[in-house]
Amino acid sequence: MNKLKQLLSVAIIGLAVATVSNANVRAEMNQMKGVASALTNANDVATFQKAAKELRDLAVQSAEKKPSSIDNDADFKGYQEGMKEFIAVIDEADKLAQEGNLDAAKTTAKRLFDIRNEYHKKYK
Repeated sequence: MNKLKQLLSVAIIGLAVATVSNANVRAEMNQMKGVASALTNANDVATFQKAAKELRDLAVQSAEKKPSSIDNDADFKGYQEGMKEFIAVIDEADKLAQEGNLDAAKTTAKRLFDIRNEYHKKYK
């Protein structure tokens, strides 16, 4: 009877962790949507860079978590590749902003929406 209780406890904890992880990915993705909009609407380099840092941090966190819509390792690797591409564009845009080219940085940042749309079709 104790083994059954232990097994049931482990199963419940595992389900709870998976549910929280999926909820966190969803919450991070919603945050990323808002921050990406702030990035492309920034009026100065400082605002752009602040949003870029926040967006990059969220993307790095999200890349390590498996969304509930992904149920195999191959899809998870594809999702992670998409997140790497997303992060690379953030870095590229941030570099342009650091160089003082805000318009080019904002144009580059708009590619984030294309990447999002591409990978949402595959993994959402």
